[in-house]
Amino acid sequence: MMDAASFLAEVIATGTIVGVRLGSSLHDVDQVLNISFAEEVDETGIGYLRRDYGLIELSFSGGPNWACDGILVEVHRLAQQQDLIDEWRDVYNVKLARYASWENVRKILAVRYHLTDMEIVEQGGDVSFRSSSPRFAVVVMPPGCRRGEWPGGGDIVSIDIF
Repeated sequence: MMDAASFLAEVIATGTIVGVRLGSSLHDVDQVLNISFAEEVDETGIGYLRRDYGLIELSFSGGPNWACDGILVEVHRLAQQQDLIDEWRDVYNVKLARYASWENVRKILAVRYHLTDMEIVEQGGDVSFRSSSPRFAVVVMPPGCRRGEWPGGGDIVSIDIF
């Protein structure tokens, strides 16, 4: 079973989550994500599709031959949703926890993937660690925040692969 820090570091470094990556077709996603989702389809003609699988949200463009163009890992949801932790353990053999320490993930990124070059951006009180290769942004709670129904200081809020 993969631990949470290793799993999240792999997602960041590879841009892939359980076989889904940017460019994956909707058919390919349906083959690997065997969990329920909510779907929102653009009806204004812009041409997008969004699926929310609980822990992850995927966006697609190019309908009817939809291709994934964004992956958002909503790590903060784990703080309140034990069912997500259980689902990912049972379906994908990943041992998630209510909170994910950015420092633990960052150490794995440095040692295992040699990924250390990141831009630090403060946004709305949160801190975002960004990279242009691979393209990601990790939003982290600022120091001093207490853990509870939301992650605390130094915990990951979300991971955006773009």
